[in-house]
Amino acid sequence: MPTQKMDRNTTWTITADDETWTLAKKATIAAGPTNGIDENGHSGSAIRVLGDIRVGGMAAGVYVNGSNSSVFIGEDSTIRARQSADGIFSAAAGADIVNHGAIHGAFAGIRGAIWSDVRNYGSISGDYGILHEGAGSQIYNYGRVSAGDTGIVTDANGSYLLNARGAVIRGDDIAVQIRDTGDMELRNRGTIRSDNFAIEDENGALSVRNTGRIIGDVALGGGDDILDTRGGTVGGIVYGGGGDDTLITSRSNIKLQESAMGGTEDRVVSSASYKLGAHVEDLILIGGKDIHGTGNGGDNQISGNAGDNVLKGKGGADMITGGAGNDLLHGGADTDVFFFAKGDDVDRVRDFKDGEDLIGISGVESYADFTALNIKQTTDGVAIDLGDGDKLIIEGLLKSDFTYDDIYLA
Repeated sequence: MPTQKMDRNTTWTITADDETWTLAKKATIAAGPTNGIDENGHSGSAIRVLGDIRVGGMAAGVYVNGSNSSVFIGEDSTIRARQSADGIFSAAAGADIVNHGAIHGAFAGIRGAIWSDVRNYGSISGDYGILHEGAGSQIYNYGRVSAGDTGIVTDANGSYLLNARGAVIRGDDIAVQIRDTGDMELRNRGTIRSDNFAIEDENGALSVRNTGRIIGDVALGGGDDILDTRGGTVGGIVYGGGGDDTLITSRSNIKLQESAMGGTEDRVVSSASYKLGAHVEDLILIGGKDIHGTGNGGDNQISGNAGDNVLKGKGGADMITGGAGNDLLHGGADTDVFFFAKGDDVDRVRDFKDGEDLIGISGVESYADFTALNIKQTTDGVAIDLGDGDKLIIEGLLKSDFTYDDIYLA
């Protein structure tokens, strides 16, 4: 178990596999333009930095190029790499890095390869805070990551990022950037912050669970992405990408903005009143509050929750389902379909256009099913009574005008 107890101004080179190497407290390596600690191709090293390291040039404070090695930085320790250097550069697969101290790299605080794990309890900084150039990274931030360019960069394929409560990831340009394709999960309980993009996903299938603060815009990529921000905040615009994206929110002011070139089944799931932005297809209300849902000029599918909802399709051929609760349904322009089933309480269709709009009744699949319905004329219009208090009222319509041709058959 070699231990470097004295200051030195040259590289400390590792000379054996599967060994623990410790830079002692109060010991300093100031190696100039060469690596502070160099694994030199050996594998299975356990490198413990309890002192300080300073390097410059193209060097790294700690250079790891053997597989399945680990680096531990103590609470009172610092690694500073000036000019164009990295604080820690792991060029081999499977590195495990735990930081309790302060790491700064002029280029990257930590640069890693595939299947690298980082647990940060201290501070990491550089032009890039953490730069992982490979798939399968596991990053856990309990401290602070800050960058002049991008806070954390990682490939999507199988990677995971946790930003814990009280932790901060900040990048002047981008806070978190996800590259390449494949699945990735990001959980934010702290703060992810940028003056530009807080999160930028290129082509991954990204799943984000945000119960903290996201300050800056969010750009979802080419995959089918999910942003669940219930219990959290987003201080910026959420841009959808080329896939079918889902925004789950408890706030009306968090908007999903899609382009005409985006996916064909983009949706918002909301526990608050919500109005769809352009090119978003579906709106699903959840929970039991009495809230409202409004579509856009496109063809929307809008579903209510267990409360009393006001649902408006506006333009486009919309499909509207009130669900449980006493709901008011407005189709708007174009051909709309209104759905009703047992357990939906009392719903009202406010603007049914006879000969254009349709009614979908659960269990009605034939003319015989239609004739068996309990249909009555009321002062308000046509009432379809399914029993047990479940009733659909089509306002302004005569019973004589309501025929089998008005029934939607899937």
